[in-house]
Amino acid sequence: MIALGIESSCDDACISLVKTDGTILFNDSYSHIKLHAFYGGVVPEIASRSHTQSLPKLFIKGINESGISPLNIDFIGVTAGPGLVSSLMVGIAFAKGIATALQRPCIPINHLEAHALAPRISNKDLTFPYLLLLVSGGNTQLVLSLDIGKHIIIGETLDDAIGETFDKVAQFLKLGYPGGPLIEKMALYGEQKAYQFPKPLYRSNTLNFSFSGLKTAIKKIIYSKSEITQRDICDICASFQRTILDLLNDKISQALIHIKKHYGIQIERVVISGGVSANSFLSYNIGNFLHNLGCKLFFCKTALCTDNAAMVAWTAIEKVKNGYFLETTSQKRYDNTMNFTVLPNLRLSLDSEL
Repeated sequence: MIALGIESSCDDACISLVKTDGTILFNDSYSHIKLHAFYGGVVPEIASRSHTQSLPKLFIKGINESGISPLNIDFIGVTAGPGLVSSLMVGIAFAKGIATALQRPCIPINHLEAHALAPRISNKDLTFPYLLLLVSGGNTQLVLSLDIGKHIIIGETLDDAIGETFDKVAQFLKLGYPGGPLIEKMALYGEQKAYQFPKPLYRSNTLNFSFSGLKTAIKKIIYSKSEITQRDICDICASFQRTILDLLNDKISQALIHIKKHYGIQIERVVISGGVSANSFLSYNIGNFLHNLGCKLFFCKTALCTDNAAMVAWTAIEKVKNGYFLETTSQKRYDNTMNFTVLPNLRLSLDSEL
């Protein structure tokens, strides 16, 4: 079987065609990143208008490059939330249009669960349960993933998301947008111990994160200098990345103890997913840290770290394999798969809303 994946929760319009064995036949996206960069962040109206134009083009491109007929598509997975309302609406409308034309089921997908399951596309030995560190532009969460549709959030940010913090620091340094890749690049030439930045909630009795104080401290240091040299920029980036690494490792180690104590589960597998997981400095060093704790780290290839439709298609596949009823000959069932709407504030939970 082949699943069509559609992702449009934020600024990227994404289409993918994935086989049930995990073979990705097509996976591509489009974003007006330069236009968003001009405004210093994502503009919802620009994003949704772009999606309206881009999704049909990407779909046709996917059909042509994969060499399949639209009739070969067995079901459709589309992001229902969380995300920007206008962007989600465009993706869902497009998905339902194709579902209606092909008379195929349309499966609503939790964007966060798609990130949680993405590493399972290429890592067949990644079995449940596992600890998920979800780090992206809009989310920073520690999650105990027990099964498809069964996730328990055990820690999350109290203020800014980690990806947002990267973007803001890059903005303070006038590096550009998005900030993550730019900071990682500059950090290669900096000294990690040049600055001792604060570590909010570090080694505290909580699994929650806080980044606003760190962001503010860096802003004050930058603005206190009469001139920012290239060396300053590199050192700030390197020290900032090191501080983030220390904060993440601290919460991961606490989470492993918490899960053992409160759920009686000895975690051996840890997943890092979301756009920030594309940062090779963080993923490499977290992997080493976990190895010393007797755990294995799983993460995606770069193309599957950021928002993409392959993870959406794969999550639909996982739901089908897990018993999602797909009797396409039943008109009643087909109608039911169309009965969902935008869920901009959707969260991961023990009993999934989807």
